[in-house]
Amino acid sequence: MARAVICKGDPTSHGGKVLEGNENATCLGKPIALKGHKTYCPLCKGQFPIAEGLGHHSFGGIGTVVEGMKTTCGATLLATQHVMTVDGTGGGASQAAATPAAAAPGAKEATYRGAFRAVDEHTGEPIAGLPYRIDLPDGSSLRGVTGADGRTEAIRHHDPATATLHWETEERGS
Repeated sequence: MARAVICKGDPTSHGGKVLEGNENATCLGKPIALKGHKTYCPLCKGQFPIAEGLGHHSFGGIGTVVEGMKTTCGATLLATQHVMTVDGTGGGASQAAATPAAAAPGAKEATYRGAFRAVDEHTGEPIAGLPYRIDLPDGSSLRGVTGADGRTEAIRHHDPATATLHWETEERGS
């Protein structure tokens, strides 16, 4: 089941909010929260780190936080957006498969991978056929359209890096 990604500023069940996020990975302009990022809790009177993160979806090797996960004070994290979701069904087998294998000496293997998924913010249904451009840190770009499941082409690289997604919904001039 897909769950919404938690971002900086999102609320908790204790009336608090997420104080930190990865400034290099954003959703609707808000930094995405990762395991260990701080939250503030007025009920427990203090700052507490996020205790959970996905093992099969991460940025820089640190697990992405999704709706329903907890802070160390026990507060549940609540998403304010439902545009970016991650399939939360990854269990031990998926986590093991996502762990980079040792490469042969001198070889640079694509050990990091990721893709984006377009979903309708009202229905949660995937959006197929949506044009996109993904800008990569080396200056190159990938262009395409989302598949039937709403996903972009997967990006694979030997270094963790920030890729920027642009939905190309406006008509381009010739």
